[in-house]
Amino acid sequence: MISLKARQTLEERTDDVIDRAQKLIDSTEVQRGEMRSTQLKNLLEMSSSTDSVKALEVFIRYQMGRRTTQRAWTFNNFGERLLSEFSWLLDLAKQIAKDTGDDPKRVHLDLIRLYLGYAHRYFVYKESLQETSRRE
Repeated sequence: MISLKARQTLEERTDDVIDRAQKLIDSTEVQRGEMRSTQLKNLLEMSSSTDSVKALEVFIRYQMGRRTTQRAWTFNNFGERLLSEFSWLLDLAKQIAKDTGDDPKRVHLDLIRLYLGYAHRYFVYKESLQETSRRE
């Protein structure tokens, strides 16, 4: 668990995290590929049940390599770009940890969970817009 001070700093940076998550979804247009919201939801749920960033990275690479999910996770380089976002989040976590004295790994994991939650929500929104335009 991270300190109250770190939690407050996370709250202050939430808009930045949301902006980055939305930018990833918008720039890859991953909802136009074979990605479905359940795939992102599975990743989000996994992030809540593990304390290992490496496990999340392996899961993403696994999805990128699986025959049944490969096209969705590699569409417009989505999986690799998501992994790059984890690096940006690590840099942010190190900043926050330096300022608060918290464990950077814990802060990083909390940032990833925050990021994935907002990425999933925004993906669902974009997916619904796409579905609406198909019906029209």
